[in-house]
Order: sequence, then structure tokens, then C-alpha cells
Amino acid sequence: MPSYSEHLSQAKSNLKFLEKINKDNLSFWDWKVTVCFYSALHLINAHINRKTGLSYKSHEDVANAINPFQILPLSRLSESEYTAYITLQNLSRRSRYLLNETNKRDDTACLTTERHYVKALKNLQTIISYFEIEYQESIPAINVYCPVHAESFTHFRNT
Repeated sequence: MPSYSEHLSQAKSNLKFLEKINKDNLSFWDWKVTVCFYSALHLINAHINRKTGLSYKSHEDVANAINPFQILPLSRLSESEYTAYITLQNLSRRSRYLLNETNKRDDTACLTTERHYVKALKNLQTIISYFEIEYQESIPAINVYCPVHAESFTHFRNT
């Protein structure tokens, strides 16, 4: 079972990878969105591990563990952090399977664009900020290409 520090280390590694794939190109939005999600996933798993000592293997179990509307979970998040995580999960799902992120039945292939990447960065920023405040951790800012709103990010510097 991965520990808090192992999940944190993996999240930081994923963020370094995001910086690297941003450095060399202004495309591959699907991969960038997916890396954003998995960075958040490891931060959330670190959170769950710290709060409960548990580790979950399925996305459904992780979502249930942080759901603010569940009565029992010790690791639940506020609605804004939970929504940020679920949005990232859905954006990553869109990127990997060409499905719309609302999970509505649609037979049209849904590509991931720059707009979805900006949305992913915004939601990842929410998760990182929560994590830093809750656990007094420092997660270094990275350089990324972000077409809009980069000035409002504290963890992503526009290149």
C-alpha cells in the first residue's frame, strides 16, 4: 500500500512531467489533461492515506472517500475540492476515451482541446492549494503554456 509520502512524491513527479511535455510543444492536450488528473489523484490518495491510513484502488472508491455528501468518510473534502477532482476525472476520461465529460450518452467522438486543458489546470490548482494548506506542504510551481488566466495560477507559470 503506497504511503502518504510516496503519493506526494508521485504527484510531484507527474507535475515535473507536465512541465516537460509543455516545454516542447503546444499540442497533445489529451495527455496534458490526463497528467493533470493523475497528479491530482496522487494528492487525493495522499490525503486519504493521511486521514484514514487507507489506500484505494478504484476511482469509485476514491470518489466515495472524498465525497462531501457522505456521512461517514473521514477523508471527505469540501464541495469545491471534490468538484475540482471529479471534473479532472471526467476531463481525463474524455481525453482517454473520446467521451464527453458530462457522462451523457453521446456517440460523437469528443476531442480534448486547449480549452479543456485550461479547465484541467484550474481544477488542479484547486487541489494543490487545498493540499498545501491542509498539510503545510510546498509543491513547487511549474512552467506551462496556458493560453488564458495564467496570471491567476500560483502553481503554473506561463511560458
